Amino acid sequence: MFKLYVSLLTIISSYFVFVPILVAQNDSTCFDKLAQRVKPGKWIAILKHDGYKISGSLKSIEPIDSILAIYHYDKDSLVTSIFDISEVAQIKYKGPGKIRPAYMLLGLVGGALIGGLIGDQADKDNPEGLGIGGAFGMIFGAGGGLVVGTVAGFVVPTTRTIECK
Repeated sequence: MFKLYVSLLTIISSYFVFVPILVAQNDSTCFDKLAQRVKPGKWIAILKHDGYKISGSLKSIEPIDSILAIYHYDKDSLVTSIFDISEVAQIKYKGPGKIRPAYMLLGLVGGALIGGLIGDQADKDNPEGLGIGGAFGMIFGAGGGLVVGTVAGFVVPTTRTIECK
């Protein structure tokens, strides 16, 4: 009975310790998140609450003052626009690539097809062979294509979104 009491007490006390920590971490503003994820000079797009859209390079971000500045072109001249956090509804930026199953599948199938064709052709050129060159070519081609598809997914950047309240 004592072990049950200690277990319940541990669970309840950990709830009151860890939940406020998790809430505090999610309580950061969109400018705080942007400052952590995007370096000055990188492309961002801003959607204001009134529907106005603007994109350009991040000049500076001041999370403490809740001010964001970007460079953008306006009628062939480079200008700086400054936004307050209360004006911004959404921020989009280019983030690093990620694993994309479609790229991996395309690489796998393409590699198997090319490897199978090469292996089959090599088998036809060698009449003393076992006749399984196409199968070996498919296996090795599929493995190589899978690697190429995985790397391609990481190379292509993705557009990420930060919602502001």
